[in-house]
Amino acid sequence: MAVPTEAVLRLTAALLLPDLTMRPVPLHSLDIIAERDSAVRQSLRTGVDGIAIANLGIGRYVIRSVQPVTLNDSSFRWDVTVDVTAVGARTPGATEQTVEQALAERRIVRTWPMRGTIHFVAPADVRWMLALLAPRVIKRSQGRLRQLGLDQATLTASAHVIASALEGGKQRTRPALYTVLELSLIHI
Repeated sequence: MAVPTEAVLRLTAALLLPDLTMRPVPLHSLDIIAERDSAVRQSLRTGVDGIAIANLGIGRYVIRSVQPVTLNDSSFRWDVTVDVTAVGARTPGATEQTVEQALAERRIVRTWPMRGTIHFVAPADVRWMLALLAPRVIKRSQGRLRQLGLDQATLTASAHVIASALEGGKQRTRPALYTVLELSLIHI
């Protein structure tokens, strides 16, 4: 497999409020400008959820607000630089197989510490990222957990059963973990 030349950029335009919650900014216009060539630009608008998605070539881009965002009599404008990469895109000789091998050898970890977005991170970074980000994800999931009838006792029991199933570095697929939970009389 060839080294990718494009990747998908998924961004959320949001404001961090004083209570450390994030408020998405809907229908916000952004310009994406290639750092290497300012003539390469793309206009983008966030959806009602504050999310915008763009297919871009691998490289570094500046993301700028077209108009400022106003909140509580203050104006905010984005002017940030992002790197758009694909896993292995900047590693000479990287292929889909070498990335999969790095996952299997646990040199990189596939996780989703923010929302449902999958990230590949160094093993040394997983714990601090989850400690920082998981509480907010869990808090935002409470309504869905109630809909599913999953109380704290069930979640705690599930965590213990799954930890035991993975003990000693074992790997399990999601269906295998569901089976382990069912055998432990935890019905999800």
